[in-house]
Amino acid sequence: MSPPAFAQKQIKIDPSKLPPEPRLPKRYVLDYPPVSRFCQPIRTAFVDAATTERIVGGRRIHQHPNGGYGMALMQVQGVDMFHTGSDIGWFRVNEPVFAIADGVVRMSTHPARKTLGAMGVKLPTNRPIDFGNMVVIEHRTNDNEYFVSLYAHLGDDRMVKTGDIVTAGQQIGTIGRKSYIVNGGYDPHLHFAIHEGRMVDRGIDVLGVPFQGEVLTFKLVDMQERRVQLQPSKELGGSMKLGFGDPMNPNFLDITKEGDRFYAPSWLLYQSRNPGMAMAGYVPQMIGWKNPTQFLLDNRADRDPAPYMFCSPMRPLHTPPGPHPETWEVEEWLNLGDADAPTKESLQGKYTVVFTIQLDCQASLSHGFQAIKEVQDAYVGADNFQVLVFHIPRGSRTPTNVNKLKEAVSAAGVTVPVAHMPKPSNEFLASMGVLGTPSVTFFDTKGQGRYASYVFRPDWIVRRLNSVRDEDIELAMETAQ
Repeated sequence: MSPPAFAQKQIKIDPSKLPPEPRLPKRYVLDYPPVSRFCQPIRTAFVDAATTERIVGGRRIHQHPNGGYGMALMQVQGVDMFHTGSDIGWFRVNEPVFAIADGVVRMSTHPARKTLGAMGVKLPTNRPIDFGNMVVIEHRTNDNEYFVSLYAHLGDDRMVKTGDIVTAGQQIGTIGRKSYIVNGGYDPHLHFAIHEGRMVDRGIDVLGVPFQGEVLTFKLVDMQERRVQLQPSKELGGSMKLGFGDPMNPNFLDITKEGDRFYAPSWLLYQSRNPGMAMAGYVPQMIGWKNPTQFLLDNRADRDPAPYMFCSPMRPLHTPPGPHPETWEVEEWLNLGDADAPTKESLQGKYTVVFTIQLDCQASLSHGFQAIKEVQDAYVGADNFQVLVFHIPRGSRTPTNVNKLKEAVSAAGVTVPVAHMPKPSNEFLASMGVLGTPSVTFFDTKGQGRYASYVFRPDWIVRRLNSVRDEDIELAMETAQ
């Protein structure tokens, strides 16, 4: 079989056409909250799944029952292809989309056409071919059973990035407009699907590379958040270094040999998935794909739904936070008492968790203050931990009255230092890992940012921060040896 036409010539990348995307996280998050409560992916999901026609712009639009789940809606070379999910939210551009349960983001991607277009690859324009903007979240139950939820045909305003821990009801994006480079070229809607299992598991091949005239594969033997153990398909004499991914910003993978074992950074797993875990809208067999509507009903999303968490974005998805900035653009500090205001220097040697809130952000009021209170109480009296709060009233037409902030802080029982910052620069927000509100960022004892996301369950924020500390202790012990 001859290679496709675009593979027969040298591919030149136009960096100006590549969408800004964050690099892969350094850690493959394995320790994340189990599911507790569920909600609908859009507020009218159950109603939409039961609706078979609607009036749009004076036209009567017919819809498949249950969003077409499990129906043979197309054929490929004479083979019936079944619809893996439920199509809901038709023609409601910018309708908020929510995570149905607690979990971790395994994929947050832009349309394939964007990257391929930047490579000079011209795809057919007479039909849609991909999911457009898409988010895939992995979830686990208290019994350590796994499933993933898929949200496709989103807008460009995805609010979560790969590796983020998310909360049930947290807004993760919106329904995208019809465009080949936004939602894949479909009439606006949400494709929502549920697949059993986890994205990656032990025993599968997670990497294959050309080597000495054949394909060398690596099987996943064990996985930890920092690194994974691999087994090559043939004997190797030593370590290897590979480069793959975006040619303009490649990820370099070091496979190191230690004794008779091979190890690689855990972020390799973000490039892999279990066989059968194809993120596709149509498949020849429905193995593993669950009825999404019935799944939510079985998990009481109609009777005991998780509350929705409307976050307030401030800046696009970005790379992990950097070191503490030299200066903090603070107008007024609260809760200092007789103590000096925190500085970059005063936080050296401490693990620091920074919350960002704003009073005109619904999620800050419903989730942010509660998280701050529980985390501050967890570290009362701990000399090597510091909890800070930044209040950043971005987007408000009227400056926030500091007295109102003081009242809210007092009512929530927040006693840690709170910085009122009405006009922080984008550079400051980037260095502190602020995506929006309410957000949380972890910094280690050297002031290096280790994790940033929107706020999730408070007990697991403490758990994640403690894991950063434990990892540092483990690395220090390895270095000493």
